[in-house]
Amino acid sequence: DRADAHAQLNLALLYSVGHGVPQDVVQSYKWVEIMSKRNSLRAEASQLRESLSSKMTSAQIIEAQRLADEWKPPLGF
Repeated sequence: DRADAHAQLNLALLYSVGHGVPQDVVQSYKWVEIMSKRNSLRAEASQLRESLSSKMTSAQIIEAQRLADEWKPPLGF
């Protein structure tokens, strides 16, 4: 929620493998999209996005992109 690029990358990685959270490629891709638009870890985001998209349907990618576009950080961040 605080737009921390490293935390967002870690969250994306956790969702991608289901470590501590249910495995969810849509949520993982969403966090990659959020991270890549707002932060400096674009190379890492690009690599993970490429890996995830190879496992996803086009409908899943569209849903993840929609969720990322709708995500807003809390006020004050």
